[in-house]
Amino acid sequence: MTGYMAPLEGITTYIYRAAYHHHFRPMDKYFTPFISPAQKRPLRTRETRDVCPENNEGLPVIPQILTNDVALFLDTCRELEALGYTEVNLNIGCPSGTVTARGKGAGFLKDPEELDRFLEQICQGSSLRISVKTRLGWADPEEFYELLPVLNRYPLTEVILHPRVRQEYYRGKPHREAFAEALKESVHPLFYNGNLFSTRDITEIFGQFPETAGVMLGRGLIADPSLWERYSQTEAEKAATEVSPSTISSEEKLKDRIRSFHDEIYEAYRRDLSGDAPVIHKMKELWFYMVQLFSRDPKVEKALRKVQHRDEYERWAGQLFRQNDLDFSGFVPPAGWQEKGSK
Repeated sequence: MTGYMAPLEGITTYIYRAAYHHHFRPMDKYFTPFISPAQKRPLRTRETRDVCPENNEGLPVIPQILTNDVALFLDTCRELEALGYTEVNLNIGCPSGTVTARGKGAGFLKDPEELDRFLEQICQGSSLRISVKTRLGWADPEEFYELLPVLNRYPLTEVILHPRVRQEYYRGKPHREAFAEALKESVHPLFYNGNLFSTRDITEIFGQFPETAGVMLGRGLIADPSLWERYSQTEAEKAATEVSPSTISSEEKLKDRIRSFHDEIYEAYRRDLSGDAPVIHKMKELWFYMVQLFSRDPKVEKALRKVQHRDEYERWAGQLFRQNDLDFSGFVPPAGWQEKGSK
């Protein structure tokens, strides 16, 4: 039973990861938002801060790299190795149009032969372990039958599969039948990623695919940071194994922990950023997901969008924490939002 935290750009920074690790059941791995290296500068200032060891102490962090340039990939690996990292993740699944137009992310999925050449060179050129996060293909799930033999040829540590194609972005349901076929043919440990919004969703995946190596949680975990902990606790109780008292919480205690988690992130951004506006912007990104844990009323989220100043934000958040019970039914993406390719 292995769980990974997916990278969400702008949200799962070192600040978020540290707060999560402090307040909830730790994930087995935390993947950073992608590093997009540039010539002569593999790691920008923001990316260096996100991966530097002192900001990730005690956390099993895996840097994710987004590039189609072999030299840049290897340069980035050398920089990360110097910081103490032993593993990186190659992103060939990002569906963003600005990414794929440059042949990066899911843009690789249009040309398995080019991906084959890229993997051969980076696997030969780097001493770090390399894993891959991918989709089924560009336009048709059947494309994975051409992609999988390419992945199987190389000594990857694992493959994390989001069973949609790039053209679907995040619309509709993942192709679980294609994931089942991939499980049969993959020579690497295969992880499931996509639409895991509730404990029931996670239970279904492990039940339907007992051979799966684990799950990667993204939007569902950001919406409900207790998701993996509550799933794990339920499974432990089913197995009649000992559950640590520290993980057993009433809803009220859990709400207090989520409040403490929120406060740690908020105060860290206040230290890290200058002025109300950037701090509130970061918190709004988080609440886009997490608000549904407290309220499904569109007026609540609309009120947050109007917030401009620190005192307004603190009143809004304080009222939400005081007055609302927790809703564990799972994150529901707003209509039309998935078409934009948000991660």
